[in-house]
Amino acid sequence: MRFMVVVSTKGTRFGTYVPDLQDGITEEKTREDTFDLVTQAIELNLDAIHNSGVELPRQIRAVECVELSPLHPSRRISIPVEQALEVGG
Repeated sequence: MRFMVVVSTKGTRFGTYVPDLQDGITEEKTREDTFDLVTQAIELNLDAIHNSGVELPRQIRAVECVELSPLHPSRRISIPVEQALEVGG
């Protein structure tokens, strides 16, 4: 399974959020540590879901981006998840 992970920076720290899962939020000093932690969070979340007998969450189908520019009106860009996931390979 592949999960979309949203990455943000907060000063010198990296944060992640997994929109498909609860408790998929992490924050660490390095990008590598953040991804190690979010991978563990995803695995633990999936184990808990499996053990509870609840259906796995439906995964995201598209990514919406809002582009803002002081010189141009804002616009919304929709990217299919498959295309967004190809970026990271």
